[in-house]
Amino acid sequence: MDNSIVYILAGIIGLLAISILAGTIILILKLLRSQDDQILDLRTQRDREHTENVTLNGQLVTLQDDLTLAQQELSDLKSRSKHTGPTMAGIEDAMAAIIGVQVNRDVEQVRLDAALNYLQELRQGPYAYQPKPTGPREDFK
Repeated sequence: MDNSIVYILAGIIGLLAISILAGTIILILKLLRSQDDQILDLRTQRDREHTENVTLNGQLVTLQDDLTLAQQELSDLKSRSKHTGPTMAGIEDAMAAIIGVQVNRDVEQVRLDAALNYLQELRQGPYAYQPKPTGPREDFK
């Protein structure tokens, strides 16, 4: 009987060792998967940061080009000669003449519109036109 207890204890210890060994193997596999996931996450993050850096570098190049263009335009404006007094006076005289023509044209347009309105009213019939009294008028017979 002593041998059977020893065999039973040996079997139990063997099963216990096998279950501990299996548990250890499962934990090691989980750790390896976890490491693989962490490595994949790090690679994804690195790729995303690389893409952002490429985008930022492209924007930086564009901004540098815009700055260079603006500096060139500013230097062009600085090197341009300024108008003299007589030139400015001539420009102002020409502008005044054009404004005068525009004002006269506007006044004449109002007069033409009024005459057109009178004619359109007369066109409606012989007694359609009712003149606005501006003073005493004798009736036409």
